[in-house]
Amino acid sequence: MAYRAVTYFTDLLDHAHEYHAGDPYPRKGLSVSPGRLRELAGNSNRRGIPLIEEIKEKKQTRKKKATEE
Repeated sequence: MAYRAVTYFTDLLDHAHEYHAGDPYPRKGLSVSPGRLRELAGNSNRRGIPLIEEIKEKKQTRKKKATEE
């Protein structure tokens, strides 16, 4: 699963690494526990608001070419 920041925050468990809205979470090279993902995606963190959200993958549909019809 992929996540992204929905608002600016600093990750206190990652040496205060800054995340801006739209940044991927976690940063490259960092592993986080499922519990940490739940904490940041919910309201049980210090800010009391969701800080990250899961990125829903879009299903890619393949269009038929005129020669395939």
